[in-house]
Parts: sequence; structure tokens; C-alpha cells
Amino acid sequence: MECFVSQSVYDIVVIGAGPNGLYAAYKLQMELPWIRLLVIEADEICGSISKYPDVRWHSKMKELKLPSQVNPFVSDDYEPTSSELVSYYNLFCKEHSLSVRTKSKVINLTERSEIEGDRLLALEFAEVSKKENEVLTQFVILATGIYSSPRSLEIRGKHKLSTNFRLDLQNLDLLLVGAGNSAADFIIYLLPHNKITWVIRGDSWNSVFANLRGNFESVMESFGHNLTLITNSEVEAIEDSGHVLLQDGGLLGPFDQYFSLIGFNSLSPLVRSIGLETQFECLALTDCFETSLESVFAFGSLMATWNPETNRANPTFIHNGNDHELGIIVRELKRRWSKAIFPSDQSRAVQVKLPRRLNLRCAAKFFLSRRPRRV
Repeated sequence: MECFVSQSVYDIVVIGAGPNGLYAAYKLQMELPWIRLLVIEADEICGSISKYPDVRWHSKMKELKLPSQVNPFVSDDYEPTSSELVSYYNLFCKEHSLSVRTKSKVINLTERSEIEGDRLLALEFAEVSKKENEVLTQFVILATGIYSSPRSLEIRGKHKLSTNFRLDLQNLDLLLVGAGNSAADFIIYLLPHNKITWVIRGDSWNSVFANLRGNFESVMESFGHNLTLITNSEVEAIEDSGHVLLQDGGLLGPFDQYFSLIGFNSLSPLVRSIGLETQFECLALTDCFETSLESVFAFGSLMATWNPETNRANPTFIHNGNDHELGIIVRELKRRWSKAIFPSDQSRAVQVKLPRRLNLRCAAKFFLSRRPRRV
């Protein structure tokens, strides 16, 4: 398991240049300085966050910081915007000279044995494949995040519900489906300037992030007259006329625009194309976060576990790079490299056992008696 020198063959490839992917690259670079490491990103660095509306983030900087020289100058209690976070993580990438290949969308992984019989993983890209652009690696860490895979609402009709929104919408009649944090952001930023009909499947809105509640309640108090709230209901179809048919037979609309903000799915198209084993909507992982494909590990939101009580995946967070979980992966990689260097079964190593009450003089005689004699 040597460190390859070919420009297209790496020891570890991290797929995803979001906060967790960047921190994984940094940690691996620090803990395993001999490896050839590459980060591959389908868009730009933190591309998924940059595509989210430029709202105040759902966490404070104390939960978002990664090792950086600028940290002492940024308050732990500061709540950054999406664009500020993107700038911060770009600086982190430059500060630590991380090797990132952007605009390279990986669509599949295949096993290959080419170099001296070693097992490698070949990365297949969405763009036209060229031999010089082929990337081979011994290990892959999937850190593709969740924001690139929004959940879609399957309904009848030609109209599609958008899974993203812009902050500049004004003087419109909007339909909103969903009750999570994205829906809360939608209400906070768009209710003051638009009429919104909000359809919720449950009894009420419920935020995972407590820091959204204050802004949400303030907007609801000041602009509640712009809101029509419909609970315990679901959208069945959107008719050609633009009217929305509810499952209970109710009819709404028509509307200027339609939005479905019902969360994100950690099982991205890449995960599905690889054919990794899953448990409900989560990856099936070992104790060291290895997937069903050997040498492919999951990190960040892909480590999410299924919650049978809520019937959905547990929420995942950045939380300073999830250092504890990443440490488990790093230790496993170190173990495998050491095993490659010392392939013998260490448990079978010959161990000399001394008598319990052997003094130092007897111990010396014991060992000398076992030394080979010179001829």
C-alpha cells in the first residue's frame, strides 16, 4: 500500500469541498503527511451553501469554526450569512494549501486492479472522460453534504414545486409546503413583502434550530396578515389552471410561484449510482463509517442515522468539522497502512514469558542462555 507518485493516482480522494470535506482534507494532511491527497468538488468550494439564499445561518460561529488564524477576530456568538460562510471556508482552504479540483462532478466509482495488482478505485466524471484526467485512488471519503440533494414532492400535474427560493421576490402570491428550517427562512425573509399560503402536514411549524424562533415569531407578529396557514393537510395535485388540490378535497390558488421546502436527502445521486447499501434513507455503515464498498468511507451528513421515532434521518450538523467522527476514520486508515507495512499477524509474534519471581540477575542469565552461540 505504497504512496503512488503518478499524477493521476492518489492515496485518498475526498469527494465534496463543503465544510466537512475541507476539514477532512486538513485533518488527513496533518495526520498523514506522506499521502497524496485530492479534494474533488462538483461546483465551487462550498457550492451548495453558496446556492442557498444569503440568509443568516442557523448556527453560531463557535459551532462553525475550523482551525484558522482569523478565528480570534471573529466572535463565537456571531451568526454569519451564507456568503460569509463561503468566504470563511475559502480562506480556510487557501490558508492550509488544500488541493481542490473544482467543477468536476463524480458520477460513479468502480474497482480496478492495475498497478502491481493493488486494488484501486476509479472515479468516473460527468464530463467527457480523458485518459489524462482519470483519477485513481486507494481510499475515498464521501463528504457530499445534503444541500445538493433537496427532497422533492411527488404530486400530479404539470406544475413543479421549486426546491429553492430567492430573497428578492416581492408583491407575489406564493405557495409554501414544508415545516422545517428552510420553510422558516422562507417566512422570515419573504412574508414581509408577499402573500404566502403555507401548507403543513402536521399540527404546526417546528424548528430544529432554536435561534430561528425569535426572528420567525417577530415576523409572524408584524406580518401575519400576509399569511394563510393550513395545517394537517397535504398537496395532492396542481391543476393546469394553477389551482392546488389538497388531499381533503380543498382547492387553493392559483399562485404566482410554488415552493416545496421539505428538507434534504443525504443519499445523493452519486451514492445511489455507486450502489452502496442503505438502511431506510441512510447509508449502512460500519463502526468506522466505512460503506458497503471497501475503502469508501462516509463523513458529514452521510453519517446520518435513521430515527424510527421521527421516521426520517437524524439532523446533521457541521459542528467544527465533526472532529470525533473524523478521528475514527483517520485511526482506521492509520491501522490499515501499518498493516500493509507489517502484514504479519502481530498476535502470533513469539513472546518470551519470564518466571514471576525472577530477579534481575536471574533474568540476565535467562536471556544470555537463549542467545545463539558464536561459531
